[in-house]
Amino acid sequence: MDEKNIKEFSELIKKSKPMFVELKGFMSVGFARERLGYDKMPWHKDVLEFAEKLATATGLKILDEHERSCAVVLGRDKEELRI
Repeated sequence: MDEKNIKEFSELIKKSKPMFVELKGFMSVGFARERLGYDKMPWHKDVLEFAEKLATATGLKILDEHERSCAVVLGRDKEELRI
């Protein structure tokens, strides 16, 4: 989630034209704690900040977010996402 990756991610998203993109932060639970510790986990505010920059670069909107899951959903229109 680096500023320099916004351009590459936005190009991939524009090329694939998805209905939605879910950005999730890494959670250090279970066996993952053996590989990456809590210090590697991004906070929700970090994921949201990255999502805002990606939304601006792709023309998508933030449709939803869940702080405890450290997740943000980008898309064109929330009405299209009747899942």
